[in-house]
Amino acid sequence: MTAPTVHESAVDTSASLSDTSFWINAFAPSIPSVITVAAGFYIFHKLALRRQVRQEIFSDISDIKQNIDEVLKHGTEAWSCTGIDAQKKGHVVMLRGRLAILSAQIESLISRDSRYSVVQDTHKRFRASLDEYRSGAQNIGVDDQTRGSSNIGRTQALSYAGKLRREIDALFTSK
Repeated sequence: MTAPTVHESAVDTSASLSDTSFWINAFAPSIPSVITVAAGFYIFHKLALRRQVRQEIFSDISDIKQNIDEVLKHGTEAWSCTGIDAQKKGHVVMLRGRLAILSAQIESLISRDSRYSVVQDTHKRFRASLDEYRSGAQNIGVDDQTRGSSNIGRTQALSYAGKLRREIDALFTSK
């Protein structure tokens, strides 16, 4: 017994062609709309991400400015006392702690945006002006117990603090 054969003329191929053309006719006009919506979502996501990063940088800069003021306050208190009194009252510890926090904040800012690496030099000078000053050939540190009270470094520290603030502000607003 032989298996029944199917003649090609008996197979209906028009049904499968009409199904394909239906899908093409139904969805082809909407492809540009889908591409436009996807591009819109992508652009919106990128803009929102940039805004978030900029807002985080602004928050970091605000914290840095506030910490600069704290460092200046503790530096003034530490240098206005004698070395022994500054140690006893904790001004030296507070100053060094605030300077360490400021350094960490500036490093964090630089790691977020490399444009801020130019403020590193000013920050080092600011830190050095509060931590010690040069008297002739001798460096006198804030923790030197033999030193008297002095406001010599205050003017220089204020100068560097203002320069540090201006540099950070200029870089933030130039973006």
